[in-house]
Amino acid sequence: MNTKDSSGFVSAARLRERAAALARYEVWDQVHRETLDPAGAIAAVASLYRLLPEAARRREDDPGFEGVGKMLDALALLGHSHG
Repeated sequence: MNTKDSSGFVSAARLRERAAALARYEVWDQVHRETLDPAGAIAAVASLYRLLPEAARRREDDPGFEGVGKMLDALALLGHSHG
């Protein structure tokens, strides 16, 4: 699911689909627990960051934090779909 397109979240069905995917991840995550100390966690994130192309590291995708508002709107819609 591409959250960067202009249409955003377009339906409750897509949100339920996403919620189901997150639920599957939660099950997977419970089986694959690994704890890291803070330094190890930062090192892991840094190693992933270094995999990004240089241009992607410099890009400011959402300087106004509009994505946070879209996420909250989508979560609100998802919450109403279980009513």
